[in-house]
Amino acid sequence: MGQGEASARGTTMTGDCLNCIKYLMLLFNSIMAVVGVLFLAASVWVLLDTSGLKHVIMINPLLNPTIYGFLILGGVLFLLGIVGCTGAARENKFLLMVSFSIVLLIFVLELICAILLYKNLGKLYKDYFAKELKENYGENLLFSNEWDDIMRDFKCCGVTQYKDFKEEVWPPVCCPNKINKNCTDEEIFQKGCYDVLFHRYDKYIYSIAGFSVIILCTEIFAMFLSLMLYQSLQ
Repeated sequence: MGQGEASARGTTMTGDCLNCIKYLMLLFNSIMAVVGVLFLAASVWVLLDTSGLKHVIMINPLLNPTIYGFLILGGVLFLLGIVGCTGAARENKFLLMVSFSIVLLIFVLELICAILLYKNLGKLYKDYFAKELKENYGENLLFSNEWDDIMRDFKCCGVTQYKDFKEEVWPPVCCPNKINKNCTDEEIFQKGCYDVLFHRYDKYIYSIAGFSVIILCTEIFAMFLSLMLYQSLQ
């Protein structure tokens, strides 16, 4: 009688533990799917944006591929969240292992990308933008058009000031009311575009950093719970 009660109690505890792991996994995979949707939405919004953020990304070789990376990452995270939730709900060991393996691979790739991003932060500094502007403006048509759109939309000129161009000859968009040769220092846009843009969009940079931390923590918990549930189903 005593052994039967102990066995029943042990079975109940095991079942309760299994359900707890299952619900936690459903929760974290749901979070992963939601974050994936947010990354998809943010990436599409940036690509369709007409307020200037898209132009900032297009003129920077580091940021340009990053936005497409976030677009792909969002789609993959959404699909992984669905696979993880399905595996947990159905207690399917194959789906659980597939989910764990892909999340682990993405986690490693994200760490590598974070290291590369940290090493290339210099490409976000004023000196880098100023160097790119002086070398490419007037030589690269796409680059020049993107800069023209930025300066026109934000009423700024150059990176730090209007003297950032070759031979200090500024483009007409810096002084829209007059042709270039008759534009005086007082009539030209005085503000550099770097400060204008980064003061406007620095909150998005912090938001991306915060979402990245959330993703990494969610992935860690999702992998841990996948293994726990997989072992419990043995």
